[in-house]
Amino acid sequence: MSTTAVPRPGQVDVMYAVVTTSPLERDDPLPTGLEPLLRRNGTNEQLLAMWREREHAQVLLRSVPLADAGETHLRTRAAALALAAENDGVVVDLAIPRLVEPPSGELSLAYSDAWVMVHYEVADRGAIGSRGLESFGLPELCVTVPDGADPAMCGAVTSGLTHRLLDEWPQMDPVGPAVITLRDIAFGLGDPQAAEIGTERRIRIEIGYDDIAHELDVTLLDDPALLFA
Repeated sequence: MSTTAVPRPGQVDVMYAVVTTSPLERDDPLPTGLEPLLRRNGTNEQLLAMWREREHAQVLLRSVPLADAGETHLRTRAAALALAAENDGVVVDLAIPRLVEPPSGELSLAYSDAWVMVHYEVADRGAIGSRGLESFGLPELCVTVPDGADPAMCGAVTSGLTHRLLDEWPQMDPVGPAVITLRDIAFGLGDPQAAEIGTERRIRIEIGYDDIAHELDVTLLDDPALLFA
């Protein structure tokens, strides 16, 4: 695990697609083999059925400076959702990839589960990963599950960390010691009452950067059960 600062890309690509039954301004090609990925990434079955029935796509691609990545995600997703609503379409976040459910409230980067997926596909390494941080100019996560720890609790901590990363990057480099609170986890999991949750319950973590794998390696220094006792 390196203490080297995370490299900052000059440009970040933000990419969504709106899939419809009839072509819009353009008929853009989508990557092949999307359906297995959409299913694996937790797609709502109703949205997946709608996606199968729609053969045309218009891709919304924005290449922007790193500092503008968060705001561009908000604007581009809002534009994609509006276009889909007007044309009985479905929105695909191509960075993950995942079908986007229309939000129940205002779009906010604070609720990071809407933007970043936490997954267990690196479980063979005894770790939890992420997908979606790269489109914000960050490396993806590899969070080591300590011996005897509950993987679901470690996954919740990972969600809390994604909230903090989206909130603090690129103003702050993530490498080094950090603290994740129960409030961070609530935001990460999309709890609408997150702002009302206290910060007294917390655990310490250590974040390093693996410049070969281009990952953020995360070590939990406390038992995550402390958060939920």
